[in-house]
Amino acid sequence: MKILISGGTSFLGRSLIPKLQKKECKILLFTTNKGHFKADKIFNKKNLKIIDNDQLNYVKKFKPDIFLNLQTMYDFNTDLKNISELIDANVKIPLKLLFSSKKTIKRLISPSTYIIYDGSLKKVKPTNFYASLKYTFSVIAENEARNIGFSYDEVVIFDTFGENDIRIKILNQIKNSYFKNKEIKMSPGKQTIDISHIDEISDGFINLIFNKKTNKHSKRTFFASTQNRLTLKKLITKCEKILKKDLNIKWGKLNYRKNVIMHPIKFKQNQNICKREKLDLRLKNFLIN
Repeated sequence: MKILISGGTSFLGRSLIPKLQKKECKILLFTTNKGHFKADKIFNKKNLKIIDNDQLNYVKKFKPDIFLNLQTMYDFNTDLKNISELIDANVKIPLKLLFSSKKTIKRLISPSTYIIYDGSLKKVKPTNFYASLKYTFSVIAENEARNIGFSYDEVVIFDTFGENDIRIKILNQIKNSYFKNKEIKMSPGKQTIDISHIDEISDGFINLIFNKKTNKHSKRTFFASTQNRLTLKKLITKCEKILKKDLNIKWGKLNYRKNVIMHPIKFKQNQNICKREKLDLRLKNFLIN
């Protein structure tokens, strides 16, 4: 199986690509010019070739069966400085690769985000610019799938955590607070979050790639979740029990973000690509190690 991958140095990519290599997949990994050196250091070269912006013509020669679009960029504070970068990462680069590979691919798999949807797939209400861009790509990709004949699988991802995560996420802040006794200002914490370890999410993608049949000329929406849903406040209480320490949390010092999702979209079990997993052991290993 030949797989074209963009965004391989992303949090999900770093977990998923080694698993694909173990499956003996031939991988063509597209990076930006800045990311080429980084990818070269992260991955071994078994069945893997890295290309950048200047080597797009190689995509047609490679003739991929699958385009796995992991390319993404997120920023809460969208402004004039980063608009172009956000559009490039979430729309332009994936579309360039899609159009370069569309004559041979049988399948497009592209992660999406739960903050596009307000309670159901029928209620599209992106909460920010990033979510709007993800939805824009999805609309174009669905149209291309219908016209050309490949299968398009959108995978809605919720909150994730894990080792080597450089993002400023809540569990990283908790870990920092534990070791440095730093104060964390929080909203009231009543929002429900759906949280999974990144390795379980990448296992779900392996399940999708190798165990789910394709469906030509159409889009399908799957979900990647280990089905651990709890309020932010309960998550932090769980962390405090694991760490055996009261953290320096100032609840209610911040307002909820504008358009915050209080209850993530629900889904049916047959739409989920991941196994149900208990959160506690993963949390303990992450927080203490």
